[in-house]
Amino acid sequence: ERRRLTRVIGGVNNPAVSPDGKRVIFETWHAEGWELAVVELENGQLVESPESPGEEPPRYDPAPIAVEDRPYRAWEAMWPRSWVPTVRSTPESTSLAFLLLGSDAVQHHNWAVTLDWNTTEDTLGVAASYVYSGLRPTLSTSIARWPGEGVLWRADTFQTFHMENLYASVGVDLSLPELIEFVGIGADLTGLWSFATDRPVVADDPGQNTPFETEDDARYGLRLRWSYGRTDRYAYSISTELGVNLGLSFELFLAAFGNPSDTFSLTWNADVFLPLAYARGHVLALLYDAGIRGGPEADRGLFYVGGL
Repeated sequence: ERRRLTRVIGGVNNPAVSPDGKRVIFETWHAEGWELAVVELENGQLVESPESPGEEPPRYDPAPIAVEDRPYRAWEAMWPRSWVPTVRSTPESTSLAFLLLGSDAVQHHNWAVTLDWNTTEDTLGVAASYVYSGLRPTLSTSIARWPGEGVLWRADTFQTFHMENLYASVGVDLSLPELIEFVGIGADLTGLWSFATDRPVVADDPGQNTPFETEDDARYGLRLRWSYGRTDRYAYSISTELGVNLGLSFELFLAAFGNPSDTFSLTWNADVFLPLAYARGHVLALLYDAGIRGGPEADRGLFYVGGL
């Protein structure tokens, strides 16, 4: 006799009968991931039969649908698919952010738009990115605008003034599954512009201390990237649980590009995630980041640590 024991949407995988033959344990899938399930057996054992169960009648008989055969148009499926609101608060300010994400049905086109409103200073930042993965390598571009603040120390008086920051980049990324699995390489061209829209004018005083003023700036760079990542994250994980991520990035700012001088930046990271055997679901994460910059001290910039 063959009997139906389950009727689950997610299916039944890897069933195993208990040694006493009174229950069967199997894997089943639902919206939150894989789980184990138990079904009691009525007769103490599962009886196999070479006969196939009878065909079930259809649950419904849908009306035929008219199908139009035409070329794929990605833009028809690129409406926003998700949105994420965020609230950030520090002792100095509070910000409200809104992230909008979208992609087409076959995941060739992916885009994101972010609005960030600093409610304390009443300023707005905006960023947008687009990735096209229908070719090899993957192509990407991003732009951003956010407000900044310049400082002026002249005639022994201190002032601040508004500055605009603009950023743009184009990049290519290539994975190497045929050569080395989990390895990727990429390159980016970047531009960063900072300028004052209404710079204050203060006359010099012959008896003043050394004056200082935040100048307008423009930076154009070439970034080369290498990465290795082999990590595991599961349906109920709150972070990566197992594996290693490695990364290396080299950024070059040449005077020939229009920069003040030749500078470079080399950064690298190594992240290791180890599950704790005595505390299920908990992870020991070892995160290492380092970098070095070269070039004239006034132009090469600084690294920052700390903060929230």
